[in-house]
Amino acid sequence: RHRTCPPSCDTKSCRQSTQTADTAGLGNKADHAPPAHCTRLTLTAAPQCTSHTASHVLSSVCFRHYQYQVMAARAQTAGRRAPAPKGRSPAQWQEHNLSIVQESARYRDQSSKLRAQTARQTHDTLTALQRTQRDVQNKLTLRIDDIETRRMELERQIDATTMETDSLDRHKHRLQRELDALTQPLDITHSCMDTRNERTGVDQVDDQVDDSLAQEEELIMKVQATYQAKIDDCVEQLRKLRAASFQLNEDLRDKFQAHDIDRTCRELDETSRLELFEDSVALGDGGVMVADWEGYTHTNIDVAIKEIETSEMLREEIDGILKATKDALTQQANVVEHAFNTRIAELTDAKHLAEESLVKTQEEIRSQEQAVRELELTIESRQAPLKVARTRLERRAKRPNVELVHDPAHQSLVREVQEIQTAIEDLHATLATAEETLRSLNRAELSLQHDVETKTGSLNLDNRCMQLRQQFKYRQV
Repeated sequence: RHRTCPPSCDTKSCRQSTQTADTAGLGNKADHAPPAHCTRLTLTAAPQCTSHTASHVLSSVCFRHYQYQVMAARAQTAGRRAPAPKGRSPAQWQEHNLSIVQESARYRDQSSKLRAQTARQTHDTLTALQRTQRDVQNKLTLRIDDIETRRMELERQIDATTMETDSLDRHKHRLQRELDALTQPLDITHSCMDTRNERTGVDQVDDQVDDSLAQEEELIMKVQATYQAKIDDCVEQLRKLRAASFQLNEDLRDKFQAHDIDRTCRELDETSRLELFEDSVALGDGGVMVADWEGYTHTNIDVAIKEIETSEMLREEIDGILKATKDALTQQANVVEHAFNTRIAELTDAKHLAEESLVKTQEEIRSQEQAVRELELTIESRQAPLKVARTRLERRAKRPNVELVHDPAHQSLVREVQEIQTAIEDLHATLATAEETLRSLNRAELSLQHDVETKTGSLNLDNRCMQLRQQFKYRQV
């Protein structure tokens, strides 16, 4: 058998070649390879020996030529002429020629059918490929349009989220400024309360001013707590808005990358410099379904919309709180100022009344002092008549014997002494009363002076508080 045929080959030409080789005594069949110039005839050997390809027939001829050369070489080596190869019989020659013609006709028929089938297959595959390519181009175009639509939606939503974030951030800073601005009113309220605690004496009363100041303090502290709570809400809502914006930006970045990739893929054609990627179809576990892809963007947008709506409601609530608290603070400030004005008016009236009473009391004191001096002079003036009357009685008591008579003169002297003594006693009683009255007037004067001083101090304290309260205004200009 030829080296180009498998062991199972049982063709007639192979058997004849083998028999010829054996008859010629060529020895080992492995040494009977075709010459080098004949190897080109064996390159197109059929995969199945039963098909008897053209290369099989041609290799038989080459093998006979090779046998002839080998026999000639051996004859020359032996110093004798090599015998001519044994020829075929006419029947074998006819059979060989007929088989060659039949095989060539069969191969031509197979080749014609194969060419027709190849042409149809080429046309069908080209048509299918073109159809698939057009479908791919359409799908890529639609995909790019979808990505572009989602990208535009994301950009609009990012802009809206950014605007809302800036608006809420401005509201937060406004709240912080209002909260910081409440420090001065609260300090002034505390200063007013501490200042009014310096009142002395009877003016240490829990009046309407104290009550209104306490209410103002409570209101300011409550407003501060409200502002701080809303600032905390703004901080949390800003965090949520920024988180939603981050998700939108991440989604938008992915959309840009996917858009660039799909656009590049759509622009690729057979003229592009390409390389063949093995196993490039499977996406693996990282693939996402179209519904999940659409739902991801919609979810991000819905979350952003929800956070924007929450932020808008929070801003509206902040606006309402700012207006309500400003009105409440202004109203309470007016109440406090009205209470101060009322109290200052009351203190002024009381001070004026005390001053008038003090003036009258001082005048009365001066009058009473003059009366006391007059009483003292009157009492002193009564001493001389009393001395005269007592001296007369004393001397008349020394009358001798019967001359010691209770005569009208004696009775008159006795009556005179008694009258003078009674008058002096009455004058002393009156003087004592006058002196006590004078002392009471002096005490009243001291009390009035102290009250005037107290009222003056209280007025000064309240006026100082009013001056302090002019340093701030609750209404925003």
